[in-house]
Amino acid sequence: MEKGQTKKLIGKKWCTGCAACAASCPCQAVQMVMQDGFYYPKINTSICTGCGICTSVCKAANSGQKYPEGQFFAAINEEGPVRAASASGGLFSLFAKTYIDQGGIVYGAAFDTNWQVSHIRCSNYKTLGRIQKSKYVQSSILHVYRDIEKDLADGKQVLFSGTACQCSGVKSYINQKGLGTGNLLLVDLICHGVPSPKLWASYIKMRGGAQGKITDINFRNKDNSWKDYCMSIAFENGRVDKYRQNEDYFLVLFFHNLILRESCYRCRYASVQRTSDLTLGDYWGITEFHPDFNDDKGASVLLVNSDKGRSLWEACKEGTRNIEISRYNLAKHQINLQHPSRKDKRYDAFWEDYYKKGFDYILKKYADATVFGCLKRRHLYRILSDLGIWDIIIKMKR
Repeated sequence: MEKGQTKKLIGKKWCTGCAACAASCPCQAVQMVMQDGFYYPKINTSICTGCGICTSVCKAANSGQKYPEGQFFAAINEEGPVRAASASGGLFSLFAKTYIDQGGIVYGAAFDTNWQVSHIRCSNYKTLGRIQKSKYVQSSILHVYRDIEKDLADGKQVLFSGTACQCSGVKSYINQKGLGTGNLLLVDLICHGVPSPKLWASYIKMRGGAQGKITDINFRNKDNSWKDYCMSIAFENGRVDKYRQNEDYFLVLFFHNLILRESCYRCRYASVQRTSDLTLGDYWGITEFHPDFNDDKGASVLLVNSDKGRSLWEACKEGTRNIEISRYNLAKHQINLQHPSRKDKRYDAFWEDYYKKGFDYILKKYADATVFGCLKRRHLYRILSDLGIWDIIIKMKR
């Protein structure tokens, strides 16, 4: 193919933003650029040679092979402080520490100095804490592909954690490089969908502008309750604001499926059959199926999908309290193991309003960010909680 005859990348409705195409391009002709709230690949036609590597590595266009259905467990980390510092049952920390102890490398999502989310490389406990806990923003991973490649080329054991589409991108990239995935273990998440980094930046600006410099963010603060967690934001002045799921504007938009990437509504990974070695999530069915296992401090579900995943689980399970569960118990309250999140019918109007009228406008229109709306949600929560209806709503959301 002659220079300038470029390959056509997959359309925006299917592109997951994994950036494997950009990482694989031998002449750096593919750049990740912000469009409509998310990063998408764009080809610089002036330097593209038309080699086709970018399209061959794309797993949104070329579905990856899924493992046969494996075993399912509910589990909690026996180390109380570790579980308390985790979003659910603390299993990821156990897996990551095992790799670090054996001289391996762990990759995961962390906040940067601007509170955006990107993947980092961890080789010791000091940095491990940064990649714990859930972060409901799409993480940037382009910059770590070559680090992963180098670690594997040097013979290191590597654990990569991320969304299923990110894990699929990493696997495809490593295979394209001819390294093989024998020393690469992939841990994905049961994912509701990835929210927009651009809209998240608008949210951070709003929160920071009201109280000053932000020093900590926790999407899943479970000090009072794991099942009814809240968003907590700490500030340099010592103030800590906490917002329940129905009170925080970002979480309201997230759970209404207004701020997810287009491809999330067509997710090919929303099933029990996975492409990664292990899959982690919350055991939202615990109250119905295993109430004796529930102390409302967090419990994980674990899908053991491959022999590599099984080996790591066997090495770590003694540090947990665990029970094997059925497919039905696993998936009933995990909608994203049944089908992708449903696109809100207001989605297109929402994004048009955001770009034309701004962040404050869409908060008032779509998140009811008015004085009356805030009072309504707060008092309505108390009424529903007293009547026991709030617990039913939380279960339905799962």
